[in-house]
This record gives sequence, C-alpha cells and structure tokens, in this order.
Amino acid sequence: LGDVYKRQVHVDDFLIGLDDEHPESHEVLEKLKGEFVWGSWEDSEFTMCGVRFKQDFSHKRWGAIHIDQDEYAKTLEVAWIPYNTSEEKLLTPKDITVFRGLTGSLLWAATQSMPWMAAPLSLLQGEVDLTYGTLRRMNKLVRTAKETSWQPLTFHRHEAPVVVTYADAAWGLRPKGDSQKGHITFLADAAYLEGKPGPLSPLSWASGKCGRVTRSSLGAEVQGANDGQEENEFVRLVLKDLLLGSANLGNAAEEAVSYTHLT
Repeated sequence: LGDVYKRQVHVDDFLIGLDDEHPESHEVLEKLKGEFVWGSWEDSEFTMCGVRFKQDFSHKRWGAIHIDQDEYAKTLEVAWIPYNTSEEKLLTPKDITVFRGLTGSLLWAATQSMPWMAAPLSLLQGEVDLTYGTLRRMNKLVRTAKETSWQPLTFHRHEAPVVVTYADAAWGLRPKGDSQKGHITFLADAAYLEGKPGPLSPLSWASGKCGRVTRSSLGAEVQGANDGQEENEFVRLVLKDLLLGSANLGNAAEEAVSYTHLT
C-alpha cells in the first residue's frame, strides 16, 4: 500500500497523502474508511494541529501544497507592560510566566511554519537577565509573527528530488560572546545541483547557540556546517525509509550518501 498512499497519525488525527492516479487508490481509500469510526473528512484545504494545509491544483500534476499558521498567529497577544517601566528592571515572577508562555507559543510557530522566527527567538531565549526590555523585545517578535504569518511554506513536486542544506553562523553574537548557528534543509530538483534555478521545498530548519566557544567566525561556521550535514543525512535516511524501504541504520552514513538522488 506504500505505493498508493502515506499516512501520518497524531493522537486521533490522520494526515493522508494519496496518489489518486494509482488504479487502486479509491479502493484503498474506501478500505481505510472502513477500518475505523471516523469523524469528519476534509481535503484540499483544512487545519491540523494549528497548521493550515492548502493544495493548489494550478501547479503541475497534483499541485503545490501550502502550509501556514495565519489563524494561529491571530490568537497571540502581546504582554502588557506598565507605562514608564524601566528597560533594566527585572521581570516579576508573574511576568516571567507570561514571557515563558509567549516563548512556547512562538516556538511552536517557528518550528512548524515560520523558520524566519527561529533565530531571533533563540537569541531572545539566551538573554541571561529577564528584564522588561527583554519582554518588550518579545512583544516585538509577537507582532512580527502576526504580521508575517500569512506567508506560507510551499511544497512542490520535484523531478529526481535531491536534498540540499544551507548552513551559516554568526560569531560572538549571543550574550557572553557565544556564537549562533543555523541551518535549513530543502528538497530540490536534481538540476539544482548543476546550478540551474528551481523550486525549493523546506523540510527542516533550526537555529541555536553553538555548542562550543570558538575564537573565530570560521570555527562557528564549521559547527553550523557540521549540524547541517548531520541534518541532511538524517533527512535523506527518512525519505529513503518512506519512499524506498527501510534504511540500514548500522551503516547510516553510507546509506545517506548512496541516496543523494531520491529518484
């Protein structure tokens, strides 16, 4: 059945991708519907776990899939700060709780559909003393999330797909002189590796503090590139496992290299 559809389960919610041109697709779908007592069925456009999915059939054979958290972001509220409060004044225990709540809310958005929020949120979490200046910067991030949440991530249909990762780092950017690293991994057409332009579908991303103190920007960038390489190999193994069968995790590095092109 793996050639007909893939399904993802979260508690009692199912997310199903079906090849509707496969000759057995409708039979398989009806069989699946008979396996459980279901609630409602939605397709083409729906919300799951706070993320809105929308399939655009104007793109190629099955269309591009867009995801966003615009409705979720509208529910976010900035923290109230008393007028004329000093930037340097430490947060009260109550406001620390508010700060942590906003951090969790933005972290959910940053990891699900807003990669552009990952770095500034990580830097804000790294502030040692939580002051009202910190809370004001958090409010600014909340406003940024609300203003940019309409921007979707788009997943395309790729020709001979390959996995591409970009990584970078900023030396000494964080408090106490620590460095910040980040990476983002995409699915691309094979021609992209030859320098030809093409669509990119974001699969995973992260931004955080470098694990080791370094004396140069090159040292920080090496740490970022190392994380990016590991993520690239992991994503290739996951896709290989989904599309081509179980990977040999006893020799994961060679398995990942052998499936650079997921044709």
